[in-house]
Amino acid sequence: MNERKKRIIIIGGGIGGLAAGIYGRLAGYKVDIYEKNPIAGGQCTGWNRKGCHIDNCIHWLTGTKKGTALRRVWETVGALEKHTKFVECDNFYTSITGDIRVTLWKDLEKTQAELLKLSPEDEREIRKFVEHVKYAEECEIPAKKPIDAMGIVDYIHMGASMANMPKVMKEYGSIDLQEMAERFKHPALKALFTDYLPKELVASSLLISYASITSGNGEIPMGGSLAMANRMAKRFKELGGKLYCNTPVLRILIKNNKAV
Repeated sequence: MNERKKRIIIIGGGIGGLAAGIYGRLAGYKVDIYEKNPIAGGQCTGWNRKGCHIDNCIHWLTGTKKGTALRRVWETVGALEKHTKFVECDNFYTSITGDIRVTLWKDLEKTQAELLKLSPEDEREIRKFVEHVKYAEECEIPAKKPIDAMGIVDYIHMGASMANMPKVMKEYGSIDLQEMAERFKHPALKALFTDYLPKELVASSLLISYASITSGNGEIPMGGSLAMANRMAKRFKELGGKLYCNTPVLRILIKNNKAV
């Protein structure tokens, strides 16, 4: 690592601050992070209370699939390590309506079979939903370079790798979850699609989220949010970064439009 003379000072040791600090160190800059709380991580944290662990952030972590660009980013910043284990989870969520339980399973075929058994009259919408979740499995957050640094070739490659996503957006990108739910006849299926995410949210967001689970690209790292933040803080300090906790920044001195 070639050391540079300039120093970067980062206010706030959340996930963004830690990631910026890590990349700053990898680029050779001296980096100090000032965090007002006792530990780094910001909203990505958790705590123990009355025998329970309360996780404040991660429902699931997108980008856990090995070989993806985002997985490489998570490994670079220490959020995930080679030996990081994940919670064994076989479903996205379960909706309960009266005595009826309906589950969006990690196994899409199992989901389709369960929904068809519950409501044969909704076969067309059920099969269409499952088909478009499969299309949405192609969706990956571009992480090789910033969006504003991407050129025409990058966009061509991204479009080719997500060729079926326009189908998802055409079918579900202009309606909200309440409108999607109204396409189904069975009340338990109507509830299924409005129980988890806000009903006003665009319907495609549910399919993309569910697809990250079915594709294996959205998992929960063991230890949850707190452990992930601690791994990143450890990575930053191992690279030589300085992390100052319990150190709020009260003001920034400016001279000639520059922080001094």
